[in-house]
Amino acid sequence: LMDLEGNILGANETAAKRLGKTVAEVVGKNAFAITPPYVKELRQAKIREMAQTGKPVQFHDERDGIIFHHTFYPVRDALGAVKGLVIFSRDITEQKNAEDALKISEERFRTMFERHQAVMLLIEPDSGAIVDANAAAASFYGYSKERLLSLKIHDLNRMSRENVAEEMKKAVAERKTNFVFPHLLANGQVRLV
Repeated sequence: LMDLEGNILGANETAAKRLGKTVAEVVGKNAFAITPPYVKELRQAKIREMAQTGKPVQFHDERDGIIFHHTFYPVRDALGAVKGLVIFSRDITEQKNAEDALKISEERFRTMFERHQAVMLLIEPDSGAIVDANAAAASFYGYSKERLLSLKIHDLNRMSRENVAEEMKKAVAERKTNFVFPHLLANGQVRLV
């Protein structure tokens, strides 16, 4: 709990520990006097934003390789004017690192998928909707990518839905890892895929 000038009016043990102090050492101090300059500037700007809008403000900062997510909630006086703030902070380093790793992995997959010479379709298993197709698939089937994404696999497959369902059951039961299906191309030809 702080006033708008940064004077700490209350803190829990976790907040004090993050500053390397006890609660008694923190309460009554000015937060900006015990935080690094770059944190001071960012927090002062966010406090001004919160005081001007009267709405909570969220942001991230990083210190010593640790990423924190902060939310500043306004505290109002009896007349409704913003007089201070409550700060909720949490360490999101692991979450952020996991998100970054996932983003890199997705970018690698996307690059491999789009540039691969093999025909690739991503199919939603329940509906059979084609949710993505690479350039090789568009070229092979003779449709634009947009047109392929408007189709379902059943629109291409010349096998009965019952036979396809049976083949899919085999795959789910891990008795089969690939299929050979007759598919209809845009030009009317049927090819085994």
